[in-house]
Amino acid sequence: EVFDMPDRDLDKNIYLDQPSSILVKGQVFHATNKNPIPEARLNLLNGNGRVLQRIPLDSDGKYEVKIPIEEDYTITARAPQYADTLQVFDLSPQDFPGPKIVDIPMLPQQAWIRITLLDRDTGDPIPAAELTIKDPSGKPIITMPTDDLGKVMTPLPPGNYTLESKHP
Repeated sequence: EVFDMPDRDLDKNIYLDQPSSILVKGQVFHATNKNPIPEARLNLLNGNGRVLQRIPLDSDGKYEVKIPIEEDYTITARAPQYADTLQVFDLSPQDFPGPKIVDIPMLPQQAWIRITLLDRDTGDPIPAAELTIKDPSGKPIITMPTDDLGKVMTPLPPGNYTLESKHP
């Protein structure tokens, strides 16, 4: 607003419009290798879980959408061979003028491994043993006890692993 300043004190009211929406943008990508996932389907949900709209992605897995300022939103992401992902965020007037960045890292869908620990000599199950699954670098991913039938079950993404056991 342009105004002239007189040679005396001046009181002036300035009226501003409160922002009603904010640009939200981000990218959908593989959580570990950062490759874009442009085939993902995104939905925007309000704080009550109602789907407000489908969000289109470009060929780099990027999106932009203007969203009214409310409190909480959720973006759901679904893509073939990836685990469904939720990204919860809030918008407030402090986010204005934006953009608010909401990236969506996705993990590959995991398959389940079922392990039965058996005694090599008798073939009997070994209950209460401790099994540790390690990644290729030797870092433990999960340690769990076998049940009464010598069994454990856990999800794992595709890859190479090492299994170690400690018997009771």
